[in-house]
This record gives sequence, structure tokens and C-alpha cells, in this order.
Amino acid sequence: LGTRRLPEYDGAYHRDAAQYERDRARDRRLRALGWDPYSYSAITVFRTPSVILRDAECALGREHDPDRLDRWREIFAESSYSAAGKLRLRRALGIPE
Repeated sequence: LGTRRLPEYDGAYHRDAAQYERDRARDRRLRALGWDPYSYSAITVFRTPSVILRDAECALGREHDPDRLDRWREIFAESSYSAAGKLRLRRALGIPE
């Protein structure tokens, strides 16, 4: 089972106007070659990861199964990207709340 979809995380660097233009030019070249680039921001990754999962499942011809995100949610909850994780990190580093 294969796909021509190319998922990509676009971090803050991609907000720069010149980089944004280079990214769009690259996307056009990829589409001309038969690829299907999909870009995701931090908001999508951290707040609505189910969007990424649905896109991947669709590309692979699978039914949506939200339980596939369970392990990711566990890892995220322990990371410094979550509110609780940030607090744990601040405490571990001795940074006042």
C-alpha cells in the first residue's frame, strides 16, 4: 500500500515571507511530479492532531480510528508541550511559576 502524499510540519521558520514563497514554489513542483504535499502547523499538531490522522488514514484508504492517537496523547501529556509538562519542567529547573 503506497501513497504520493507528503506530510510536512511547517514551523515558525516557514512564516517568513520569502520562505513561504519558496515553499509554495516547491509544492507546485512536487504536484507537477505527481506528489501531494500536505503542510501542518504547530496548532494542528498540538491542538487537533486528529486532522493529521484523518488525512493519513484517507491517503492510506483506512477508516478513521481516533484510538490510534491514544499513545500520542500519552506522550504529549508527559512532554513539555503540555501545560502539566511545562509546569513539571519549570519546577525541575527551579524556575518560579
